[in-house]
Amino acid sequence: MFALSLDTNARGSLVLGDFSEQFDSDLSYWSVADYRRHWREALQRALDDQISALITSVSDPTSANFIFWWPLYPGGDVVRVQNHVLFLSEHPDFALARWYDVVPPRAEVNEDGDRVSEWSVSKESVKACLEALVELDS
Repeated sequence: MFALSLDTNARGSLVLGDFSEQFDSDLSYWSVADYRRHWREALQRALDDQISALITSVSDPTSANFIFWWPLYPGGDVVRVQNHVLFLSEHPDFALARWYDVVPPRAEVNEDGDRVSEWSVSKESVKACLEALVELDS
């Protein structure tokens, strides 16, 4: 199972098969509807075999230092998911309208040589999550 939810208290969850991760979302810049709109686009990109990412917390990019997100790396019948922080100082031309331009290539180890935490989820589960978001917002 792959599911995303975000309540009005800015507490969300990401469910990947049997794994579940909680996160807090900043609602000062994006509303719940903005996050859901972005998630629909991001999930569709992954289903279309394009590298993508689910932004889980964003503040005004003109003054923020970072964005929390979960890059999505499709391959075959699965999507690999990692938890990342996007440091905006490393991307001075960052624009939310083109967030997918700065999703890093998939890496299995970080710059310190440590294995990157990663989960694999079926594309069918991603599709089911997208369908649930579409239905929720219709």
